[in-house]
Amino acid sequence: MRRKVFVQIPTNHPSGGIKVANQLVNLFREYGYESYIVLPHDLYQADWLIHPAPTINIARMRELCESNDIVIDNWIDKNTINETKKLKAKIKVYYSQGCTFYRTKTLIGDEHLKSDLGYTHFWVVSNDSFKYLANKYPRIKKWYLVNPYFEFDIAKKILEKIKRENKILCLSRKGKMYITLAKLFFDNRIKFNIVNTFTERECYELMASHKFFLHTAVGVNKRYFKNICNYIVGRKQNIMSIVSPVGHKEGFPLPAAEAAMCGAIVIGFAMGGGLEWMSPSTSFLAKDRSYFSLIKKIKEALSASDGQLNKIKENAMKAVSRFNKKHTWQQIETFLSEI
Repeated sequence: MRRKVFVQIPTNHPSGGIKVANQLVNLFREYGYESYIVLPHDLYQADWLIHPAPTINIARMRELCESNDIVIDNWIDKNTINETKKLKAKIKVYYSQGCTFYRTKTLIGDEHLKSDLGYTHFWVVSNDSFKYLANKYPRIKKWYLVNPYFEFDIAKKILEKIKRENKILCLSRKGKMYITLAKLFFDNRIKFNIVNTFTERECYELMASHKFFLHTAVGVNKRYFKNICNYIVGRKQNIMSIVSPVGHKEGFPLPAAEAAMCGAIVIGFAMGGGLEWMSPSTSFLAKDRSYFSLIKKIKEALSASDGQLNKIKENAMKAVSRFNKKHTWQQIETFLSEI
C-alpha cells in the first residue's frame, strides 16, 4: 500500500509558506499519493488559492496515520511537536521555509535543529538556506533541498486575456518604507499600484497587467522583528527571543518569481531563494537594503529600451521556469528513494 502524506500547518490563511504547503499536498496527490493539509481544529480550505488542497484535522490524521506514512511539519510549536511524536508514522519531516525561528511560550526557536525532538528527516526550501543551516546545525547529517514550484500553464492562460499597462505593481506586505520612498521619487513619471490583500488569481492578473514589479521584501531586520514582536505580544504570547541570520537568507520569496513568470519586469532586492534566479541579466537588481541603489535601478528600468526590457523578461522567464512541478517532484523522489 502506498504511503499517505500529511502536511501540518497552523492556519490556511494567505502566506507564502501556506501556499507551498498546499502545493506540496497537491503535488503528492498528482503522483498518486493520498495526501492532506492538516489543521489543528477547524477545517477550511485555502480558497484564496486557485487550487486549494484538501484538509483534515489532527484528530482525523491520528485515525488515518500508519507506520509507513509521512508527516511533514513546516511551522512548529510545542503542540505540533507533541502531536507529531504521538503519531505512528516512522518518517517525520521538518520542512524549513527559511532560517528564522521565534521563541515564545509556545514557539520553540531552533530547538528542533539543536536536539532530537522526533524528526527523522530535514528539508529546506532554497540553496541559500540549505548552506546556512547545514553549516550552523552539524547535528543534522543531511538536508534535502525541495524548492517551491511555479505554474506557467496558469500564467499563460491569464496572459492571453490581459493587456499590460505601463505601471509599477507593489505588494505592500513587506518593505513599505522602500515603496513609499520610490513613490515619492517617481510618482510624477509612472503610476504606482500598491496592493495589500489579494487572492492568488488576482495577484497573477495584477502581475500580468503591470509592466514592472517592485520587489522590496528584505527578510528579517530590526523593524520587521519589532512588528512581529508587537503582533505576538498583542496576542498575549509574550515573545522571548528570535534566532535569525542576516535577512537575505530568509526563505524563497514567491512574488518576484511569480511576477517574472507573468511577464513583469522585476526591480528590487534579491534574498534567499531569490538569489537562485535574480541577477543583473534577469532583473534590475538593487544592492541589498540600499535606498540609493533601489532608486537607481528604478531609473534604469524606466529609461531602458523595449529591446533591453524584452531581453530581461525572456531571461527571467527562463530562469524561473526551471522551478516547475517536474523539478520539485524529482527532488522529492530523491528523498523517497532514500527512506
